[in-house]
Amino acid sequence: MAVAVYTGARRSEVEALQWEEHVDLENRWVFIPGTKTARSHRKVPLPPPLADYLRSTPVKAGPVVESWANVGRDLPAACARAGIARATPNDLRRTYASWMKQAGEDSAVVARLLGHNSTRMVQNGSRKRPPPASGATS
Repeated sequence: MAVAVYTGARRSEVEALQWEEHVDLENRWVFIPGTKTARSHRKVPLPPPLADYLRSTPVKAGPVVESWANVGRDLPAACARAGIARATPNDLRRTYASWMKQAGEDSAVVARLLGHNSTRMVQNGSRKRPPPASGATS
């Protein structure tokens, strides 16, 4: 979930991430292998909390995360057990967009980071959540 919420990547994009091809810890970038359209391939800054998490991962070869076949069922169930509002994988993308907008990012920049062709989805789809740790887009 950390990779999804701190990159704004789609579930299919998160599952396609490979250490060797897509993660640059030294320069703090993640290259998102867009899976929806050719224009959705993009470079996203690696925020400090996610960089720290990825650095702590013992294996840095192959897939960055394992496929989570039942995430659509498991994530809402985990939210219910935790007593928090229901969340879906796409809510993680909306949270990322909200954090970027709250940090003052322009809608065009947020749309590009999400792999959108226009700002329409950014302006209509973000939700208010607590902002990420400082330096999320630096």
